[in-house]
Amino acid sequence: MRKSKKLSGANFRPLPEPTLFLDRNLGKHIIAERLRSEGMKVEVHDDHLAPDAPEEDWIALVGRRRWVAITKDKNVR
Repeated sequence: MRKSKKLSGANFRPLPEPTLFLDRNLGKHIIAERLRSEGMKVEVHDDHLAPDAPEEDWIALVGRRRWVAITKDKNVR
């Protein structure tokens, strides 16, 4: 009979808190400040890229840094 491998408390490692990246279409201040006030890590587009940077640039940045992208652009998948 096979025993199940239950993780003990000693083996448990919580996932790191994600950093949220707000696409330019969500603005720079209001949403970011609200999320930060709730204890979230937040980065905004214009702090890292030119305002007219192509979508491919911010998508690549988010991927490299393993952030979670938030956008209201329905064409970004």
